[in-house]
Amino acid sequence: MTVLSGFHQRLGLSLLVVLAVAALAAPLTSPAGRRAVWRVYLRCCEVAVGLQALIGLLLVAGGRPPRNGLHWVYGAAVLLALPLATRLAAAGPPERERLVLGAGALAAALLALRAVLTGG
Repeated sequence: MTVLSGFHQRLGLSLLVVLAVAALAAPLTSPAGRRAVWRVYLRCCEVAVGLQALIGLLLVAGGRPPRNGLHWVYGAAVLLALPLATRLAAAGPPERERLVLGAGALAAALLALRAVLTGG
């Protein structure tokens, strides 16, 4: 379990960087030109966050719960932030899509930071 715990910590820190890049890049992407690439990048972020959550659940099942119960709250919030932002972006006007997705990535990055700080 120690190897899995170390991987969980390193993946959490990597997610901070990946989500921060997404938050910073969103306003800079062209509205039409790179939309498909942008969506793939965000989907990859969602998959990585899902993998992080799965690893966390495996650690709990193996007897290594987080040191702080808030880690559960922040972890769940990170897991929901990008899918929620994607839904909100799809419901609004296309011109607003990259800003909503960028805000969702920023929220996910900040929540991931809190998850790292409350983790174990």
